[in-house]
Amino acid sequence: MLRSTDEAGLKAEIQSLKENEIRESEHLDYKADFPSKSGPGRKTSPGLHNLNRHELLADVSAFANTVGGTLVIGVTEKKSEQGRSTGEPDELLGVEGAAPIDGTVNRIESLLRESLDPRVPGIRVFPVAGYPKGPIFVIQVPRSLTAPHAARAKGRYSYHARTTGGSHVMSTSELRTAFLQSAGQRAEIEQRRTAQIQQIRKGETPLRLPRIAGTLIVQVIPFASLTPTFSVDVTQLHGSLPSPPGAFSHSQVYCAEGLATYEGTRDQEDTSAYLVLSRDGSVTAVSVEFFESNGKNWVLHAQGVERFVVNAVRSAVDTYRQLEVSLPVFVVTSLLDVIGGLIPDGGRRKLREIRRTELLLPPVVVTNDQEIIGPLEPVFDAIWQAAGHRCSPGRH
Repeated sequence: MLRSTDEAGLKAEIQSLKENEIRESEHLDYKADFPSKSGPGRKTSPGLHNLNRHELLADVSAFANTVGGTLVIGVTEKKSEQGRSTGEPDELLGVEGAAPIDGTVNRIESLLRESLDPRVPGIRVFPVAGYPKGPIFVIQVPRSLTAPHAARAKGRYSYHARTTGGSHVMSTSELRTAFLQSAGQRAEIEQRRTAQIQQIRKGETPLRLPRIAGTLIVQVIPFASLTPTFSVDVTQLHGSLPSPPGAFSHSQVYCAEGLATYEGTRDQEDTSAYLVLSRDGSVTAVSVEFFESNGKNWVLHAQGVERFVVNAVRSAVDTYRQLEVSLPVFVVTSLLDVIGGLIPDGGRRKLREIRRTELLLPPVVVTNDQEIIGPLEPVFDAIWQAAGHRCSPGRH
């Protein structure tokens, strides 16, 4: 799967595919042009008016329903002596008649957004200029945890899967397996949340926390880490793992989970905040700094919680960039022992206490490192709503 998100990087990766004769695979598909309603002999340009929507949707959904992958459109394939495609890239020609390029990208993005059911988060479409006929289009498709996805066109719904031989319509047994795997992956997310909470309650943390009350836990889990064989070498981040959000000074320590940074000096044994990169690829940030007594009540500083969550996700994204781990990621946020706490908003109306010991906030998906706050808004609203507010002040 091509990893770059800038034009220069993608151009280098495309050239490398040709030079190294990288064949099509479960993760990679070449096309000379966008699929046409009348078959490969008829052009889809100008403006993709003759686009075969269903075929494109089938190819994209097949990647999302299996292991993720990349469509590279504008690359011809070599032929065998019998005239069959070998799956190896031949000429990098680009797509003719795709101008205006932004319009083509917008149309493809809109099609994929509106005609895959359910919607696939994290699909990205990139034009790469500089080829004889026009740009090459790269469509990066992540593996989905909400699979299976149907390709919907003209009232038809079909489910597709990807193998080394290409895309095919799912059989009944494949479809049943896909539904079961999706449910299992969602359960895995909640199991990781439960395990993290249990570790903190048992005191099994990289450094001691001064208390449990008001503990904020932010778990960032890349989709890739839900694959049983996935792991990362935490030593790659030695000296460069981000500090816990808001830490004025921090130190680093190896621990049972992997590698941790924490607020404070090297020789101390307790801390109010830490960040851990686990060998399973998850990044967890923990803090006890947002739940305080004002002498009369316990107060949860919800706006500080929001800033911590956003910065924790940004730190995780930076970590994954260094490790070359692709988005999307799940973000799972929890608050422990906050029952009875208040969230003041500066108003004069009567405040309501939080009536839950634990706030297990809804998992959300972040698909783009440029759009982090938007997906987190339901999490922030849920925190404020737990104390009787309508929503986070940032949503007024």
